[in-house]
Amino acid sequence: MIQKIIFDFDDTITDNQLLDYMAFDIPCKKLDIKVPTRNKIRNGRKKGLLAKDIIVPYLEKFKSTTENRFFYLRNQFLNNTNCSKYLQPQKNLRLLLGNLKDRKIECIICSSKENKNIIIKFLEESDLIDYFSAIYVNSDLGFQLDNHGKENRVLIKRSLLHSILKKEKEEIVFIGNFEDYEASRGLRLKFIYYQNSYLEFHNLKQTITVKDMIQLNRTINQLGNTK
Repeated sequence: MIQKIIFDFDDTITDNQLLDYMAFDIPCKKLDIKVPTRNKIRNGRKKGLLAKDIIVPYLEKFKSTTENRFFYLRNQFLNNTNCSKYLQPQKNLRLLLGNLKDRKIECIICSSKENKNIIIKFLEESDLIDYFSAIYVNSDLGFQLDNHGKENRVLIKRSLLHSILKKEKEEIVFIGNFEDYEASRGLRLKFIYYQNSYLEFHNLKQTITVKDMIQLNRTINQLGNTK
């Protein structure tokens, strides 16, 4: 029986589309650079492109110092608690969390974010804070690790998962995107791949895949009834 569920934060329990756009819009406007359209960003994300891949064509006429400045401003924005206002809960998230609370299943957040207060503020503003018993982020590792690259984010989450599993002996389910799948491989976890329509799709064989919170709720109910 499932006793605990670990959720990834960005693009799993949150809809990050507006936040992602603003993370391009704000630094571009400050540097007087053309802003990529939302469709351009969305199409890039569907192909698995990183922010650098998307913005570089818009920086070709500028010096490398402009690129460095862009990412400084971008990271400054993304690490500020005020960015939480651009996040939205995934549709039907509250329904899922209510079901888990009724079933006495403990919920935990595991994120590679550097600033835990962003998550706390989002949960408070969305009236979701009481559904989660713990939040683990980059700074909980005890050492500083840059979270801007995919490899580092996977390493951060894997290290956090190790820390969580040392304390927990119950059956635990981890829900997240492809990076979370990579972080959880080989660990004592059952993984559910949350296929966010905003991100690149990965065909993960022998891994449970869900497309929305309703399907996730149904899947967890089915797993909970399996002994």
